[in-house]
Amino acid sequence: MSRNWQNLRVWNGSQNKAFEELCCQLARCEKVPPGSTFVRKADPDAGVECYWKLPNGDELGWQAKFFLFSPNRTQWQQLDESVKRALEKHPRLTSYTICLPIDRPDPRINEEVSFMDKWTKHVEKWKKWVQEKRMSVQFPYWGEHEIWERLTKDKHVGRRYFWFNEEEFNTQWAKKHIKIALADAGERYAPHFLNNASLNVKLPMANLFEGLGRTDEFWSELRRLYGRAKRAYSKANRETIISILEAIGEEEINSLLHNSKIQSDGLFKKTNGGYTFLKNIGELRDLDIYNTDLQSDKFHDLQNLWLRVNWRKILEKLLHVISNNLDLEFEKIDLETIAQLSSQGTEATWMCVYASRRAKEKHDKEPRSKEGIDRKNLENYSDYRLSELIGELQGLNNFVQSPRALLVNKPAILLVGDALVGKTHLFCDIALERIKKALPTILILGQHLMSAGSPWNQLLEELGLSCTREQFIGALDAWGQAKSSRVLLIIDALNEGNGKVI
Repeated sequence: MSRNWQNLRVWNGSQNKAFEELCCQLARCEKVPPGSTFVRKADPDAGVECYWKLPNGDELGWQAKFFLFSPNRTQWQQLDESVKRALEKHPRLTSYTICLPIDRPDPRINEEVSFMDKWTKHVEKWKKWVQEKRMSVQFPYWGEHEIWERLTKDKHVGRRYFWFNEEEFNTQWAKKHIKIALADAGERYAPHFLNNASLNVKLPMANLFEGLGRTDEFWSELRRLYGRAKRAYSKANRETIISILEAIGEEEINSLLHNSKIQSDGLFKKTNGGYTFLKNIGELRDLDIYNTDLQSDKFHDLQNLWLRVNWRKILEKLLHVISNNLDLEFEKIDLETIAQLSSQGTEATWMCVYASRRAKEKHDKEPRSKEGIDRKNLENYSDYRLSELIGELQGLNNFVQSPRALLVNKPAILLVGDALVGKTHLFCDIALERIKKALPTILILGQHLMSAGSPWNQLLEELGLSCTREQFIGALDAWGQAKSSRVLLIIDALNEGNGKVI
């Protein structure tokens, strides 16, 4: 067994978990086609610790086992079971990399079955299972050589430092330094407020750090708003309601699609004889005219009609985009598209409300009948459900455009304020609350940055670290990935000491 594996830090109570996480972090750094999505799985993992989902839907999976010696019979059975589950639960799997912290001896001695011999035999068995499922899967092997070949690259220098220096970059280490910072903050931090529920008031600004840190609270809020919008759309998306909207649409199509002012705008298909205008609402549905700006009142009416006939399409695309962004750990969240579609969906739903109300006004003028009363009740119900959906869409739109959400895609925030307004108290409070949740956090007081030298050297000295800047940054990255959370490096009062010079 390599001396390096003996020094592997314990993670979540075992070196087994540490090895799994290390392999997943290395897998995340593998070169894959643009547009691929990385997924880190928790237990139970269905035979796959993590996988890359490629743009075409194919998957590249990894399985890690902390076997320090050539696998015995029981351990080979564990590998067999993992392969079976992976093939069953991941039908689009095309590569299944098995990671062990040992290389495969191949002495080629007569009558001796080596690790390499056993590996070859098991791969042959696994490929038969693959053929039975009509799949095509390769089985690469990451042993000690393949893993350390990656770890010794410059881009992994910090990752190597993190995983093989257990005394640093963990919750207890961070808590120790935060306690020192809290004590040094003196009167600027008032812990008695935290122990008095009637005095302690959580500042609204604290919510910004939920987005900055990509905390569970942020994701819970996004999932809550997504769920409410999805349920509201489901209630509004009923055939009885749609029948009202489409009936009005057919009446408007005759007056709008054949309007001479719109035809003369030259928006549509160009032919030798001029421009051929749309003939029906189906062609309108497939045309993207939302962002087209033509100076015509009738064209504005046509845009509104386009919004209504594409109501379902807009809302379903919105829900699909949000759903695809809920599993992202560190990748950029497509807030811009979500904001655009939620705004567009709100407008489209308002057009549906207006159509429903016009239908109601029309039937109010007709003679009373049981059928008419039933339809009026339906129109009232339609109005209520659509208005409910508008409220949920507006709430979603406000959230994704808020500073709290925008900080999800930005790795830094600069907080500026007058003296004695509570900046230090806020930072100390945030650091303390995060470390109670075991979220990776470092708090530094600017008053300790006294020299005009490199700020990195001063930070490292303040934290008692002997590593390089590259190792420090890489270790922070590995710490955050292992915790599935951003690391917050909080520096209070940067203008104190020689902060301005820095």
